[in-house]
Amino acid sequence: PHCRADIDLMNELFARYQEKGVSILTLSVDQNVEQLERFAREHTMRYPVIAVYGQPKERDLSDLPERYDMQGVPNYFLIGADGMIVKRIAGSITESNYDIERDLNELLAARPVRVSREP
Repeated sequence: PHCRADIDLMNELFARYQEKGVSILTLSVDQNVEQLERFAREHTMRYPVIAVYGQPKERDLSDLPERYDMQGVPNYFLIGADGMIVKRIAGSITESNYDIERDLNELLAARPVRVSREP
């Protein structure tokens, strides 16, 4: 239910921020990939959904929850342009009224501007 509460917000953020270079995706720890696919379709999740479990051996992601200390769901990670995690948010953003847009805008403002040397 906590993940479900954030779907509309994540869809909105995905649509609004992707043109600014922000990627939004979700990692699912559901064991049943077919059920996950159905859920994503039924709830019109517009951002990519990656199944942690049920991947082929060469793409095994099952260590991610432990590696990133995911305790419960949902968990959100804001990752800087350098690939480093700058913020971790545990729990529903919608239910806690957390201002994730403030963090996204701060992160975007801190991103170095790439200047083309081309005329």
